[in-house]
Amino acid sequence: MAANTNGVAACSHDNYDVLNKKTEISDVNIMFESEPRVTERGSPSLVGRGIANPSSLQQSPLGNTQFTLYLKAQNKRNIRQILCYARRYATVLDTGDATPLVNLGSNVVQRHTLEALANLAKFQGRYPVFVQIRQRYNLHWSKANSLQSFEQFFNPKLTFDTMLQRVKEMIHVLPTQMAAVVRFNVLTGLRPTEACESVKLLNMFSDEIRYYNPEHKVLEHYRFPDVFIRRTKCAYISIVNREIFGIVQNIANTPLIQR
Repeated sequence: MAANTNGVAACSHDNYDVLNKKTEISDVNIMFESEPRVTERGSPSLVGRGIANPSSLQQSPLGNTQFTLYLKAQNKRNIRQILCYARRYATVLDTGDATPLVNLGSNVVQRHTLEALANLAKFQGRYPVFVQIRQRYNLHWSKANSLQSFEQFFNPKLTFDTMLQRVKEMIHVLPTQMAAVVRFNVLTGLRPTEACESVKLLNMFSDEIRYYNPEHKVLEHYRFPDVFIRRTKCAYISIVNREIFGIVQNIANTPLIQR
């Protein structure tokens, strides 16, 4: 269970979003397709504003350092997520066909996709094109619906046992490494992207990189504020035992880990 700024288990909302997608697309499998993060800090002076370069991202998926620098200059904390969704849906800006976005069954995924395309369009100098596409297909920036959340809370089909069964089914059909990360994600209560980063840090664990505290049996997320400290629901620590730690320790071909 991850400690957060609201004093509530971080798994309560974010993991619900992942386990209840109406489509097969989620932040988890989007992140598994991503590449290692560009760690160099970018300077705003190096980032062109309104650069018309529509094909660059497609030619070099997630390898576009200039786009990464642009996002860093905008102080975006979810850069990896933006890059992943931008890679998947970049063709929408080229073709003007937003049908794939309309067919997304999840408001959460659609919101993340719109955010990624908006940033990509600004970087490429095609933001008016993005606005026209969004208006033509009546795509809106959806927000959390408190009434819907209340109804879901009392929905008998969305009980803890039901969600747990879905997790078990997911683990059963996924490859071993991905299934291990999903188990770790559920047990720690982190966001899917944070769970992937946590696995990465655990596999880099050394005397120089102190992350797991064996004395207190916690993962010390606060030591990596760029990854875990956000505006809301910040993850400071996760209480784990050796069994949970061992799920992803020395995992082969870990997602997001450069070998």
